[in-house]
Amino acid sequence: MKKIIYLICVVFIALNAYSQAHTKNSNDSARIEFADTVFDFGTINEADGKVSHIFEFKNVGGMPLVVLNAKATCGCTVPEWTKTPVEQGKSGTIEVKFNPSRRSGNFEKTITLTTNAKGTFSRVYIKGNIIGMPADNANLEHKAKRHFGLWDYILGGAGIVLILIAAFMFFGKKEKKNLEK
Repeated sequence: MKKIIYLICVVFIALNAYSQAHTKNSNDSARIEFADTVFDFGTINEADGKVSHIFEFKNVGGMPLVVLNAKATCGCTVPEWTKTPVEQGKSGTIEVKFNPSRRSGNFEKTITLTTNAKGTFSRVYIKGNIIGMPADNANLEHKAKRHFGLWDYILGGAGIVLILIAAFMFFGKKEKKNLEK
C-alpha cells in the first residue's frame, strides 16, 4: 500500500512539473495598452450635434490582438473599432461617437471592450459638459409629436391620416342628412 501511495505522489509531482514547464508565458498572449483611457470633451453645445474621439491602442503582447466587441453604457454613444487582428507591436483604434441631443449637464460614458487579451475586458471613458438648447428652441420635434398623442405613436404618420378620414366621414355624413331635410 505504501508503494502505491509513493508511486501516486511521484506521478503527481512529475505531471505538475511537466504542466508548469509547458504553460504559456504571459508574453505569449495578446496584451492591450492605451495611450489614454479617458477623454474629456470639455463643454459642448447640444446644437452643434455629434462629437467623436479616437482612442489609440497598441498590442504589447506576443500574439495577435482581436477586439471582439465594444459596448457603450448608453445608446447615445456608439463605438467603432479595428475589426482585423492587431499584430504584435502594431496599433489599432476605437472611435467613440457621442450624440448630445436632448441632454444637458455633465456626462460620463463607459465603453467596455471585449478582447482576446489577458484580462479580456478593457474600458475607456468619455466625459464632458453639455450646454442644452434654449427652452423655446429645444425639442420642437418632440413637442410636435406629443401634440398628436398616443395614436400617432401607435399608428405612426398613418394614424393622423386615419383620424382625418374618420372625422371627414363622420362630419360629412351629418351635413348630407341636413341638406336632404
